[in-house]
Amino acid sequence: MNFELRHFFPCDTETLWAVIHDPAFQAAATQGAEVDRETLEDRTVAGIRTLRVRYKLHKPLPTPIARALGAEKLSYVMEQRWALNPPQHMRWTLTPDVGAERVRCRGEFKVQSLGDDECERLITGELKISIPIVGGKIEERVIEEVKASYVRSAATLREWVIRRKTEGAP
Repeated sequence: MNFELRHFFPCDTETLWAVIHDPAFQAAATQGAEVDRETLEDRTVAGIRTLRVRYKLHKPLPTPIARALGAEKLSYVMEQRWALNPPQHMRWTLTPDVGAERVRCRGEFKVQSLGDDECERLITGELKISIPIVGGKIEERVIEEVKASYVRSAATLREWVIRRKTEGAP
């Protein structure tokens, strides 16, 4: 199942990327999330930043999903590969710690200019869960959660963009 998410911001692309890469923003964006985050790798080679992070969710999975995947709680590794030179973009893959052979989750993250002082964050992805009978339902449920999460993150990101613009931060 493919998905696409678009969020608009009152700034140029350089400002949005600066906020996205700001460690203080990243900490604020995950504050209050019921998840443990462990950085496994963070390196930059030839203008490509590779970031691998393991996430362990505190909240138990819904019973049908837990049964299908064979785990009560979800944990996964997200690998992100950022092209740091303009035009910046990021490709990502998500690999669950359990059932990885039955799950394919990957996509792309771009920021596009819409003119003076306006841009859009575009996230496209594919989620395929190869579990007979319930795979499609699990995909729908997970994508609903992902969309809700990105709506929340867009609100936080917008606040940080506005703060950066009003405070004149670099």
